[in-house]
Amino acid sequence: MGLIRPTNFIVPKGTLMMVGRLYTNMISPSGAKLWRRPKLQSEGVVTDIFAGKLVDTLHNDSAAAAYLMSGKYHSWGTTAGAEAATQTGCLAELYEITNSDTNRSGGTQTEGSGGYKMYLTSANFTCVYAHKTASDHGGTVKEWCLYCNVTGALGFDRALLVTPLEPDVSDILTSTYELTVISGT
Repeated sequence: MGLIRPTNFIVPKGTLMMVGRLYTNMISPSGAKLWRRPKLQSEGVVTDIFAGKLVDTLHNDSAAAAYLMSGKYHSWGTTAGAEAATQTGCLAELYEITNSDTNRSGGTQTEGSGGYKMYLTSANFTCVYAHKTASDHGGTVKEWCLYCNVTGALGFDRALLVTPLEPDVSDILTSTYELTVISGT
């Protein structure tokens, strides 16, 4: 999962840039993976609310800092509406087996390596479609979101999947979100 520097726009020298990337996979109950390696599903910018909380944190706002430190809750949804920086989460969330009181899986949080400042969070989401197929719950999985809370709408990022997923009963959707902060451009 190396850094891919966007080439479709020019970043003024000295600009701090953040790029969010989502990698996914789907694992069947037998352990078979859809792809050999996690697939890059989305590469884009973070939400307005995330950017605002980052600025608030720099102004010594402890509540905003707590928000940023808790950005580890992964969720999936079925809506294919266009991404927008103003969105605060998934438009149609799904439920999971292992965390049935909420839609969101609490992920791990680590700091990346390799010369770039990188925040990583990963989670597994076990589908709760009891004896149903993807078509029984309203369609394929088309969106993914990262939140700072188990419930509520405080989203770091929302991504549309390049390749939508069609999970079956007890399939596990894996997600790894990589937020890279690039300085010295």
